[in-house]
Amino acid sequence: MTDPVRTGDGNVTNIQPGGGAESLDTLAGIGATVDAAGAPAAPGQAAQVVQEVPQATEQDVTDMLITAREMAAPAIEETGALTAAEVERIWNDKALARIARPLVSIMNRHGVGMGEAFEKFGPYVMLLAGIAGPAFATYKAIRNKAVEAEKGGAPDASPQ
Repeated sequence: MTDPVRTGDGNVTNIQPGGGAESLDTLAGIGATVDAAGAPAAPGQAAQVVQEVPQATEQDVTDMLITAREMAAPAIEETGALTAAEVERIWNDKALARIARPLVSIMNRHGVGMGEAFEKFGPYVMLLAGIAGPAFATYKAIRNKAVEAEKGGAPDASPQ
């Protein structure tokens, strides 16, 4: 069985397992190609291969924002402030697409792909999603107490 490989001089050759000197020459050519693609490797160090980050697309980011909306809606609904349907009406697909457009530009400018965004920021987004519901309920309870105090009535600490 042979595997086609492009050599350092641009030719395609086949490497056979246990192929001896010809295989070693081919591997050396491949190594030269990798070395030429990046900075020269110092003696005893492997050459660095620069991996391009796939650029984010508006559709990818819009889909990510829709998923975030779907994750946040139940937490917001739990506070009693809005129903999930109201969250979806406010944060509709068109609004999320308008947010995605500049976000894609920023991500691509900084070389951050979707995978890297999830890897780097996913835990923070999940933390925010977990904190958002109770934080909003706390804000609403404090606001309700302040409104009741201004009216002179008994304060109601429960969120509405």
